Amino acid sequence: KIKDLIIEVFQKYTKRIPTSVLNEVIALATAKHQIPSDHGKMVKIYYSTQFKTKPPQIALISNRPKTIHFSYLRYLENWLRDN
Repeated sequence: KIKDLIIEVFQKYTKRIPTSVLNEVIALATAKHQIPSDHGKMVKIYYSTQFKTKPPQIALISNRPKTIHFSYLRYLENWLRDN
């Protein structure tokens, strides 16, 4: 049983997520909960892509990347895990 769990965790650790799937999931997340504005200026996420595995790392391309609050990034991270 432990061996099966180890294999499952390793498969998730090395998983490659297609850019189109990531963009759809991020679009759903931002539609459900809008990105907070930066002093009245809209913050947009143009697209996302996975640029590394082991561990999986995802880049968000945005017009104002430094203004996205860490709590919103945590929301997106949790959304990605759930979906």
